[in-house]
Amino acid sequence: MTEIPYTIGFLGGFRDYRHNSDFIDNALDYYSVRNARLRVLVSPTTESETRLATRIIAARRSRPEIEVVSVIATAHMRSYQNPGTGSTVVHRNRIIAASNYYIVVPETSIGNYAEQLHQLFIAQCDLILYNGYGRNKTDPFLIHARQIGVPVPIAFLPKFTADATNIEKVLDASLNFIRSNDFRVQAEKLPQVFLRSWTSQPGQERYTPISSLDDVAAIFRLDDKNIRLKVFAYALAIHANFWADPECCDADSVHVLYRLFCRQLDRIAQARASGQPSERFELFDFDRQLADFLRGK
Repeated sequence: MTEIPYTIGFLGGFRDYRHNSDFIDNALDYYSVRNARLRVLVSPTTESETRLATRIIAARRSRPEIEVVSVIATAHMRSYQNPGTGSTVVHRNRIIAASNYYIVVPETSIGNYAEQLHQLFIAQCDLILYNGYGRNKTDPFLIHARQIGVPVPIAFLPKFTADATNIEKVLDASLNFIRSNDFRVQAEKLPQVFLRSWTSQPGQERYTPISSLDDVAAIFRLDDKNIRLKVFAYALAIHANFWADPECCDADSVHVLYRLFCRQLDRIAQARASGQPSERFELFDFDRQLADFLRGK
C-alpha cells in the first residue's frame, strides 16, 4: 500500500522571516528525516499566513520531496481562475501554483470559513504547528479542537514537536468520535489521526471471531495496538445489538464485514496518499456492505 504522508498543518501565520525561518527549517528537517513522505498544509489567507506559506515554498527548493498543499477559500479560487492585478492576489496565486495541489474550503461567512478551515486541518493533519493567541480558554481554534475531540497533537511556537498520543487515548477518542457521529462516519471525513491508527499494519491482519458481548470483551482485554479490531468490534456490537440478541451474527458474515472494513480503510488511505478525494461511503453501514457483498457473489 502507498505510504500515507505524515501531514503537518501550519496555522496562525508568522510575523516575519527573521524570527521564524530557523523554526520552519528545523521543523521541516525534523519531520522529513523521520517520515518517508512529508506533506505540509498551509492556508495563504491572511498576510501573516501568506508570509508563512511563502517561506515554506522557498524552503522546499532544498527539500523537493516535501509536498505542499494550499488550503484556500472559494473567493481565493475565483481570483486564482480570474487573476487580478493586485499584489496580494498575484502573490497568493504564485503560492497556489507552486503547491502540489490545493483544497478549496467553501465559505458562507468569515466565521464559518474559519471554523471549516480549523475542522479541515484537524481532520487531515497528524500534527498542527500553531501560532495563535496562546493556550487560553478564548482561542477559537483551541476551543474548536476540544469540541471536535480528535486527538491531533498541537505544538505551540517556538516548539515544533508535541508529545505522542498514547494508544489508550486514541482508542477512547475513536469510540467517542463514532458515538458522537451516531455511527455514521463518512469515509472522506475520517480524521487522519484515526485513519492512521485504524489502517492495516504488519501483524494486525488476524481476525478474532465476534458473535457475542463476551467476544467483544475479550477483544478489549487484548494488550496490543490493534485499535482497528477493537473499533470494529465495538461498532458491530452496537449495530447488531448483542445485548438483546446475542446470537444475531453468524461467523462467516462477521468475517466478511471485518475484511471489508480493512479494505475500506486501505482505500481511504490510498486516496489520501495520492491527494485524491476519497470515495463517499459510510464506514459502519454494515447492512448495506453485507448486502452488496452477497449480491456480488
